[in-house]
Amino acid sequence: SKQGAEHCVALLEQLPEVNRLIIVAIIQLFQELAREFEVTKMNVANLALISAPNFLRCPNQNPAIMLQNAKPEIQFVSYL
Repeated sequence: SKQGAEHCVALLEQLPEVNRLIIVAIIQLFQELAREFEVTKMNVANLALISAPNFLRCPNQNPAIMLQNAKPEIQFVSYL
């Protein structure tokens, strides 16, 4: 949703500049990969799925909690 995406961008804007610039560069790379779907076979959902744990690491090591957090983490990266 547009509201969800705006909320994610607002959170991103709160990060220190260097962190924000790195995330923006990675997201731009993902956008390029998604545009080249015929070659990469990676759409936005796939890119979010594989990268979400690197953007948003769950501090709890309980597998049930980590699994519970996975869907919102993937959605967050998709919005970016």
